[in-house]
This record gives sequence, C-alpha cells and structure tokens, in this order.
Amino acid sequence: MNLNIGENIKMLRKEHSVSQNELAEYLAVKPQSVSKWERGVCEPDIALLPEIALFFGVSIDELFSPEKIKSSDEALLILKKLYCDKKWREMYENALIYAREFPGEAKICEKLLNALIHVEMCGERIEEKDITFAVNLAKRVLNKCNDALLKQRITYHLCVILYEKGRKEEADFYYSDLNCASYGRESLDMYKYRGHELVKKLKENNAIWYNMLAMNFSRIAYNIDVGEESLCYLRKSYEFFYAAYECVESRGYLRMCLLSLLDIAVTYEMMERGTEAAKSFAEARNFAIKQEIKEDFDDIVKKALVSNNLCRAARHLYERMCEKNV
Repeated sequence: MNLNIGENIKMLRKEHSVSQNELAEYLAVKPQSVSKWERGVCEPDIALLPEIALFFGVSIDELFSPEKIKSSDEALLILKKLYCDKKWREMYENALIYAREFPGEAKICEKLLNALIHVEMCGERIEEKDITFAVNLAKRVLNKCNDALLKQRITYHLCVILYEKGRKEEADFYYSDLNCASYGRESLDMYKYRGHELVKKLKENNAIWYNMLAMNFSRIAYNIDVGEESLCYLRKSYEFFYAAYECVESRGYLRMCLLSLLDIAVTYEMMERGTEAAKSFAEARNFAIKQEIKEDFDDIVKKALVSNNLCRAARHLYERMCEKNV
C-alpha cells in the first residue's frame, strides 16, 4: 500500500479520533493546511514531521509507511466495527484504502459501496474520482464473485449509486440482475423512478407488503384457538387487504376482503354466537354489493354451501335472501 504522507496523516488522525482542527491547533497551523496535506495538494513542512510523529506516537518513518493491515479478514473486522458504530465517513475512508489494498475482495467492495451511500445520505461530499473507483471496482468484482447473496448486495448498492448519479441506463442493466425474492428490487424504486411513475411504483410495492401482512394475519387466525384473538387477527387481515386494494384498486384484493369478512362470520358461529355471525355475514354481503362484486360473493357462498363449509347462521340468512330473491 503506497500511500503518500497526507493519506497516512489522515489515517492516523482517524485511528486516534482526532479532528483536523485539533491537529492544526497542536501544530500551530491553519486547519486548511491539514486538509491540503490529506488531499495531497501539498505536503507538511519537513520541520513539522517530528511534532506530527510525536502527536500520534509513531516514528517519522511510520508517517511515510504506517503499519499495514495484514489480511482482508482484519480489514473486514475494522469495517464491521465502524459499521456497528455508524461511523460512516471513517468507514468509507478506511474501506477506500482497503479496497485498493485488496481489490479482489468482494466483501470489502460491498462495505465500500455501503459506506459511500451512507456518507452521501448524510449530505457529505465524496470526490468524483473516488466514486468512479468504487463503481469500476464493483463491476469487476461482480464478474468474479461466486457468492450469490453477496453478489446481490453489491448489485443493489451499485444500482443505488448509479441511479443517484443519473446513470440510469447502466443502473437498469444491473437492476435486471437483482432477484426480487432474495434482495428486494422494489426498495430501489425510490432511486429508479421519479414523479408520478414513482408514486405508482410505491403504491404497487405498498400493496405487496399489505397483502403479505394480511395473509400472515389470516394464517395466525387459522392456527390459534377460535376466540376473540382469532377474530382480532381476521379483522386485521381484512383491514390490510383493503389497504392493498386502495393502493392499486385490484378486484382480487376486494375478493380477499370478502373472504376475511366471511371468515369472521364463520368464527362467530364456531363460538356459538349466532346473532353476531348473521350480522357479520350480512356485512360481507353489503360490502360485496357496495364494491360491485356481488357475483364473487354468490360464487364463494355457493361453493361453501356445496362443501358444507358455511356457518349455520350465514346459511339460514343466505337461504332467506334467495327465497326473497334479494
């Protein structure tokens, strides 16, 4: 790792959790001078080297050639610690150094991209040349990485960076490689789309999540003892199916709402609360009429009648409705 003295000073400063202002005050120089050293604009005066070395507790030789990280595993441990501590800038700067030291290490590449995104989310500036380095490194690593999940994470981070930089065609190319099941592409939509198109995609994504929650609540209700708790989960199931419908206005979600309402009626019957069962059944029918899915209601109920899977109260109420041709 051939770092210039400015990069070494920066690395030592970060290791000791010292600000540029603090170092500048100790050396009796301006903070801008420290910044220029670290950016490679100029080097510190040779007369300052002993004081800098003393400040950090190293030799002058170590200022020019600090102790190296011996392995990629050691580098990863440092990056993971910085990630846990949410020290995004320090994580990014270290990851940039380690990525140059271990350019073929996919895990370090992933940590670099992750840190880069967090730093920019905090509103801090990253030099364009470093972004270019990170992007090109990710592309090279993806061609050689055999770890499927790690490859998905790198691809995801790469897409975020490319979309944020307005490089949509490149981002779309890698977006197509993402597996929705293992690493949700929908979370990239805030970067991929804009305006009305973004709103539409976000609503579609919300519908997917609401549907998943509704299905989970239904499964819980079916796998616990019949009672007030199962009724509570069935009501939640109905609410989330309806929330999904409001997002995309799909008839399928209305049908799932209807099934949840009928399940509530059946549950009341199983609890021997016939009056509430009949009321819930009527509520389901009124919902079907209001949402213009009466055909779905009739279809579900007729199948339930044939399979003898309709609660007594609902059966009686439905038969009376049929007699009146309602």
